[in-house]
Amino acid sequence: MDIDKAGNEWQRCGDMDVMFDWLYDMSWDGVELENMRVACGQYGGPIGMVRDSRKMVVLRGGSSHPLVRIFNCAGRELARFMWEGNRIVALGWTNEQQLLIVDSTGQVNGYSIHGRKLPMEFSLGQAVESEEVAECRVYGSGVVALTLAGSLWAVTDLNDPRPQRMADVVLDGVPQCMEVTVSATHGVEVVLATGSSVFVVDAMEAVEPSVSIGTIVMMSVSPNGEFVGAFTEEGSLVVLASDFTQDYLTFEPPIEGPPLQMSWCGNDAVVLYFEGVIMLVGSFGDWLTFPTSEPVVLTTEMDGLRVISTSKHHFMRRVPRAMIDVFSEESTHGGRQLFLAREAFDSQDAQADKMLRDIHSMLAESINACIETSGVEFDTTKQRRLLKAACYGIAFCKGYPNSKLHQHCLKLRVLNTIREPTVGIPLTMDQMDSLTMPVVVARLVNAHEHLFALRVCEAVGMSQDTVLRHWACARISADESTTDDVALKDIIADKLSGCDGIRYATIAQHAQAQGRKELAALLLDYEACAADQVPLLVDLGEDQRALDRAVESGDTDLVYLTIFHMYKKMVGSDRFGDFMGAIHAKPLAHSLFLKYCKAQEPEVVEQVYLITGNSEGTAEMKFKEALSISLSIPDDPSGEENVAISNLRDKVAALLREASASYRETKKHDFQAKVAEEFALLRKDQAKLHHTTGRNMFVGLSTIDTIRQCIRLGNNQRAADLRRQFGISDKHFYWVKIRTLAEQGDWDALDDFASERRPPIGWEPFIQACVQNNAPMDRTGRFIDRIQPDSEAKMEWYARVGLHLLAARTAENLKNADMLTKIQGVVGANSSLGIRTAQMIDRLKRQQK
Repeated sequence: MDIDKAGNEWQRCGDMDVMFDWLYDMSWDGVELENMRVACGQYGGPIGMVRDSRKMVVLRGGSSHPLVRIFNCAGRELARFMWEGNRIVALGWTNEQQLLIVDSTGQVNGYSIHGRKLPMEFSLGQAVESEEVAECRVYGSGVVALTLAGSLWAVTDLNDPRPQRMADVVLDGVPQCMEVTVSATHGVEVVLATGSSVFVVDAMEAVEPSVSIGTIVMMSVSPNGEFVGAFTEEGSLVVLASDFTQDYLTFEPPIEGPPLQMSWCGNDAVVLYFEGVIMLVGSFGDWLTFPTSEPVVLTTEMDGLRVISTSKHHFMRRVPRAMIDVFSEESTHGGRQLFLAREAFDSQDAQADKMLRDIHSMLAESINACIETSGVEFDTTKQRRLLKAACYGIAFCKGYPNSKLHQHCLKLRVLNTIREPTVGIPLTMDQMDSLTMPVVVARLVNAHEHLFALRVCEAVGMSQDTVLRHWACARISADESTTDDVALKDIIADKLSGCDGIRYATIAQHAQAQGRKELAALLLDYEACAADQVPLLVDLGEDQRALDRAVESGDTDLVYLTIFHMYKKMVGSDRFGDFMGAIHAKPLAHSLFLKYCKAQEPEVVEQVYLITGNSEGTAEMKFKEALSISLSIPDDPSGEENVAISNLRDKVAALLREASASYRETKKHDFQAKVAEEFALLRKDQAKLHHTTGRNMFVGLSTIDTIRQCIRLGNNQRAADLRRQFGISDKHFYWVKIRTLAEQGDWDALDDFASERRPPIGWEPFIQACVQNNAPMDRTGRFIDRIQPDSEAKMEWYARVGLHLLAARTAENLKNADMLTKIQGVVGANSSLGIRTAQMIDRLKRQQK
């Protein structure tokens, strides 16, 4: 069968049927495939080509620089550009449909399918540049290069292109062929064939499997990575396991010489292209030939082979089982019976009912066969006939899920849409399932087929956000500043207004990258997410808008981001006042900046307070500084340090006075002003005490503790002076002095203090202090004796400290028989004091009579 006239007839090859599906009549012109280095993307990807520098070509005027052209699968030109770099050694497509071009020095450049240079630009390393590239392969996620010196270098992650040297291998000259395999278990492996040897090289080791098939001149790896097809110098095709441990087939084609190309047709057969003929070799050595009058390019797919000639684009594949079941005349499958029943029904043939009844027990299976066959069929007319047959069967199949047919039809509509020549992505159903629908939409978007992408999203219920954002970015890139920023903003906003949740920040970022900052700023007005909006406003220099939006969001991280940017920019240009003016109107921003300065740049705090007129803050800062300096003064100074320490103390006092003055300026912090002023006086007095006593025990104490220290040292006059100076009340002073003397056990001093004058707090505090500090009983009794006249409290104190006789006498005077009885119980009725107590009780009873 002549490939140029091939339809979709089936041909038998061993255990399988093979068919050619016509895809497109190529619309390109001026393309000479035989003189081109061609790279075809997987999964119906675009076609990139450039003149093959390895072949002699007559130049017909024009530039000597190679022209790189990019087409879709229907031959519609998408881009062209001149290559001005070094000699091209490889070009290929990544999984994201980016065209990578590798030159002889190992420099890699990336291009979009529209010929736009991408940021993806990297080198395979200095070693590759110095040794030059002998062979190179571009695969879906990386690049592998072999240098003339025999070293292998790989970049296995294009998102982080770091060249990695693979294991060293000793080669006998430049290999005849090189292939790359990628697997989940072994990662990236390179298969090299040189002479009669084969090497499998990865990052860790180079293995030379035992292969005795002769000199390999051409290799091809199956899509699933399980098989390797090798063509030998002796003219044999050998199919081996990918680890070269087993050979499955040896075939000697009836055509002399090596093929021009060798590829896999799915995982089922190997296809050899000789000049003027394509030969398909099945798994058991059966073969078919297809004459062709034009040079072709073979591209392996997971389920077939794309054959591209100058005028046609075909898809060669094994006939799917479902298609055989439905369309084969020998088939007895229920799917064929259902298909024929529907055809009969459309022809108003009464046999339709009988045929339907015959397959009633297998109706669900028959429906599935028709649905599946419609998915593998390229002809839309046959698709409709098959789907009609499925609908016909569903009408009589109780419980069959209608959603299955509905979902299948949606996927089929997508397939038929993207197969249109204007789009030119000839996917099969299996390929689309492998890619997944989001990837299909991403490829449509990448091809700038935004309308098709939107329709696909609508059909399958996917979000349209990504499509619309990409359209907006493409619209900005295509405008080239011919449209006013405001007008372009209105165009974009109008198109996106019906879609909620669009991230305008992404679009604005693209506008900024295109040099249209005003457009970016206008687009950010529509961004609802402050976390995306504020950083970009900062980058655009829209500081005030960024600050407003950050404060509105309440996100302190965003506020910090903005104020730090403004602070660094304005401080560097001596515009700190302008900066403070900008944030002073924003309480949140002002408080956060102040908090930062207090923690990290305390020297800036005073400037902030002065600029904003914050007297309270100034006072607080000076007060804290005074405390800090005070705590830093050494405890036991000596020698020359006395002068320095004296200066520090003077500075503390000065800071406290300044703090007091600042507090008074606010007119509502009189208490704080008085405290600061008194604190300054206290520190001055403490310094004097330190000097006069020679003891470092005053600095840092409170007023009361300072008075207590004076009392402990016997400096009662100085303690009294401090009491008067700081307005401590008599009662408070008495309590302090009583506790201090009692804690010290200075009972004589406590007697003297009690004798000075009648205490304003009474005698009980003296008694309590004696009791709490275990004073001698007679000392405590003296203070109890001073309670006049006799009272219940006096009686209770006598009893509490153990002066039971005095307690009994006081109880008798108070005529308190109950207390007497209680005392008698404590001392014992037979004791002398118990007998005397009993006599007191008797006298009270007689008096009561």
